[in-house]
Amino acid sequence: KKDMQNNILFISHGYDPIAQYGSEVKLGDFKFINEKADQDYTSPQRVKFKIRHSPEFLSGSMQIQNQHMMIMSDEKIAGIAPGQFGVVYNENESICLGAGVIDNDF
Repeated sequence: KKDMQNNILFISHGYDPIAQYGSEVKLGDFKFINEKADQDYTSPQRVKFKIRHSPEFLSGSMQIQNQHMMIMSDEKIAGIAPGQFGVVYNENESICLGAGVIDNDF
């Protein structure tokens, strides 16, 4: 994980440490790219999403919190890395709704 405020990078000897998993993805500078995405995101809405270069869609819900889009994954996921992109799709994976920069500050 990264502590950007104190300029510290934590590393591990293991490939699969519990600390690398999370279930919340905070997206900054989120941009909707599809007019069909015009929903009220003040309460959680079901979505599919991808982070970084993941090949498979992940399930979760998305809502606005403190001027960021927050994705709450249904399961813990690895690779939530600040500076990478998160891309959000509708539930049946047929329409890309938008994207933002992962802004998790651990």
